[in-house]
Amino acid sequence: MLRDQFALAMRYMQSGNPLGAQGLLEDIVATEPAHFEALHVLGVSYAMSGNLDKAEALISKAIAIKPDHAEALGNLGKVLHNRQKLDEAIDCLDKAIRLQPQLTDAHLNRGLVLEDLNRLEEALSSYDKVIALKPDCAEAYMNRGIVETRLNRLADALASHDRAIALKPDFGDAHGNRGDVLQKLNRLADALTSYETAISLRPGFALEYNSRGGVLEKLHRHEEAVASYGRAIALQPDLAEAYCNRAHALYELNRTEEALDDYAAALRLDPDFALAKNNIASHYLGQLSDFPQIDRLCMEAAELKLKQEYASPQARSSIQGFRARHDLEQATYLIALGYAFEWLHQAHRRLAGICARHLAAPEDSASLEAIPLSAEEAGDINIFRRSLLRYTIADPVEHCLNPDNDWKAIEDRYFSCAPEMIAIDDLLSQQALRELRNFCLVSTVWKSEYRRNQYLGAFATSGFVSSLHLRIALELKRKMPRIFGEHNLEQLWAFKYDSRSRHGINIHADFAKVNLNFWVTPDAANLDPESGGLIVHDVPCPPSWGLEEYNGNEMAVRDFLENNRSGSMRVPYRCNRAVLFNSALFHETDHFRFKDGYENRRINITYLFGKGLKTY
Repeated sequence: MLRDQFALAMRYMQSGNPLGAQGLLEDIVATEPAHFEALHVLGVSYAMSGNLDKAEALISKAIAIKPDHAEALGNLGKVLHNRQKLDEAIDCLDKAIRLQPQLTDAHLNRGLVLEDLNRLEEALSSYDKVIALKPDCAEAYMNRGIVETRLNRLADALASHDRAIALKPDFGDAHGNRGDVLQKLNRLADALTSYETAISLRPGFALEYNSRGGVLEKLHRHEEAVASYGRAIALQPDLAEAYCNRAHALYELNRTEEALDDYAAALRLDPDFALAKNNIASHYLGQLSDFPQIDRLCMEAAELKLKQEYASPQARSSIQGFRARHDLEQATYLIALGYAFEWLHQAHRRLAGICARHLAAPEDSASLEAIPLSAEEAGDINIFRRSLLRYTIADPVEHCLNPDNDWKAIEDRYFSCAPEMIAIDDLLSQQALRELRNFCLVSTVWKSEYRRNQYLGAFATSGFVSSLHLRIALELKRKMPRIFGEHNLEQLWAFKYDSRSRHGINIHADFAKVNLNFWVTPDAANLDPESGGLIVHDVPCPPSWGLEEYNGNEMAVRDFLENNRSGSMRVPYRCNRAVLFNSALFHETDHFRFKDGYENRRINITYLFGKGLKTY
């Protein structure tokens, strides 16, 4: 009788009907509580129907009866993965593989868990093992392609997805993921074709319409993008990402109120949607109308980004050497000013110990490496790293821009240059310069890390904002209306450098219309007054170039400039000196030598106005 019931239950399972199997299997377990097969399959049936609590409990009971059953261990590993118990999942899957090395499902699921643990090279090895055992496994090729995409091995990723599709031509997931790779390769027409194929195979799958919308935006087909995102929302009304993406497309069509409504909808669905918060803040930043609102929105975006960043295991377990050195110097500076927060003193003690152990030599190469942290060290240090302490600007600053400058003459000089690039000395009033510099020294807003050249960045939506920052932008528009007046403030940032590095920002162009770059570290810190500033090249970026070309491919940029016989303007560093130029001009930080010490760190600040080059 039990054997017949179990056979019928298995037929239900094989036909994809776990609910039909569950009643039969429950009866078997009620009659024979130690029936291994019934417990195991019942657990799998609950996993298939989404009840992971019951699935884990039942499969665990089965394993208690047969601890060395590889398939059951593999299935438990899969359930634990779905419950985000990643370390336990790996343990189960590893044990299953030791017991049965040919168990392809265990290798496949192990790869998925390793992806979630960000152990990507190990995940690749797991998928390669599946392929070795089962060369016709399309899913393994697709998963390998996903990992290769994350590792930015895009040619390999494309080949993996192509192989998956060759094995299984109707594999909708693989067509969609192939579209993602082609989009990263900027092969937009091919990407669109892949998404269209995926949609034809799975017309009810919202994510493909969402991805299709992204390609249409990049092709400047914004109306079609809005429609594609709308279809995604119709199919999946809780897809917050589609609302956020549609908002961006609407914004490009100057349908601002509709865009803001969609951003609000995205946040109702997902209050922790960082991009939506960031984009709302950026919109109001551009308007420069309601300073308290801009400040509040920027800080909300900053706090959310930090919350999410420090939720990751990687952020909790290590710190970059150059970051540790900066944070120790800043903590020391704040304590000397009289800041008495207990978290600040705890972080200072931890950072001092780490720097003494790992960064003792003046030119220690460890500054380029991630330093492992114990749980206790991470706990104390990350409170500092998550902090958003900001200097309070003295009120009022009478003039932000230097009132002694002839701003109309500066405008005339800018427009008389071809291409537009000039230097401006004594940009800010002395009071504004002092307050802005104090903001840079005190505020713990330097959250972005640029590891290659060891510098830190701060952006308006990560806390680099105040009434003074905004008043400077507003005065620029009022004092030089022909240059700035018609343009929104698109971005505001600052970079702070390590004196042990000699290199700053690599050669690039920016997406805006006009760049204003200026420096606030005192001249006494600069050990080479003839350098340390900015080099601006006089051949602009072609408008056809995309973001990856003009802001991510140094070799291509230098080849382009050489082929076009570009000249350049080299502007030496001076405190309170600005360089004002057309954003399409390639530019780079000049070599610099600054004194050691926190207050001697080179700091540059950039305002970007208007829209110019492509943002993709």
